Amino acid sequence: MKRFLIIFLTFSPVFLFSQKLYNAEFRLNSGFIAPHRIGMEGLAQKPAYGIDLCFFFDHGKNDFYDVKYNSPYTGYGIMWQNLGNPKVLGQSLTAYSFMEFNFFQSHNLMLVARINGGLTYLTKAYNKIDNPENIAIGTNVNFFFKLDLGLKYKMPHQPFTMRLSGGLVHFSNGSIKKPNLGLNHINFSLGMAYQLNQIEREASISKGNEKPEKRNEFTIMVSLVTADEYSVIPNGRGGGFLCSTGSLTYNYIYSKIGKVGVSADVFYNENLYYWYDERGDTLVKVNETPSEIIRAGISIGHELVYKNISLLSYIGVYYYNKVKPYDFMYSRFGIRYYVFNNFFINATIKAYGFKAHYIESGIGFSFKK
Repeated sequence: MKRFLIIFLTFSPVFLFSQKLYNAEFRLNSGFIAPHRIGMEGLAQKPAYGIDLCFFFDHGKNDFYDVKYNSPYTGYGIMWQNLGNPKVLGQSLTAYSFMEFNFFQSHNLMLVARINGGLTYLTKAYNKIDNPENIAIGTNVNFFFKLDLGLKYKMPHQPFTMRLSGGLVHFSNGSIKKPNLGLNHINFSLGMAYQLNQIEREASISKGNEKPEKRNEFTIMVSLVTADEYSVIPNGRGGGFLCSTGSLTYNYIYSKIGKVGVSADVFYNENLYYWYDERGDTLVKVNETPSEIIRAGISIGHELVYKNISLLSYIGVYYYNKVKPYDFMYSRFGIRYYVFNNFFINATIKAYGFKAHYIESGIGFSFKK
């Protein structure tokens, strides 16, 4: 193990010239599937278990954001899980990235939280012939979300850190194809991290001024995806309904780490052309023109900023909505990544209540200098 680490550090210029502190971690996972809808009780059979290998680093406290967020870790990992029901749910193989925040520290004991996101491959998905019991997931490739809360103990004068954590794992395909009830997995883990390098760091810099240089910002965003909100028994329609969002947003930047905003949103969702006839087990086209299915709304929300990443949370109401009038509200949660200063990639979930309509995968532009 030591010989491998020496070779790895020697031939990696990243380690030689970086002020980052690198770690590798191995975790054993256990838990159980938590049914959250009627009819899913049969999916939870035996306890789930798996392994997790991740690589992470911190930048120290070299700029405003690292000081403000108490030098968070960022990293990448892969995870294998047996979901406790091999015949119906199979296994999962996940690739993900994460951020870890230190909430509290007393000597070598730390209370931390991790936010994880990525893609997972499930070996078993719904199939009307081979796997009709899997009413939760209709595709093999799914989105992966995980929220972890844990305790870490750094061994004195040693490169090892132990971790005990628990959290919630969620698998979903974002309504790309039905069924998409999603899977919730209560997860517990025991891990050991090894610090890969030693560095001498200068004292932390000052936080600096939290006031932003500019307080006003306008952004535009457009997305284009397909989704399937209807299930034709015994199978989903198979996707193919075009969905799109256009948003014009004004943000007031109250701090370098936060924005509050109001957004004018327009939604186009071809699922709304149809009505599902349960008796006839068919989709009936009840709307003919785009003006009948387009919906427009006003939403308010917040962006939490860390360097070139923003976490979004918005809630809104429709002022133009000719279909499904009981869907008078909507929400949008997700992430934006600024590739350049003004250009960003958007990935948010547009939903009503706990029902996802589609993933708003798109691009946007900020008019702030």
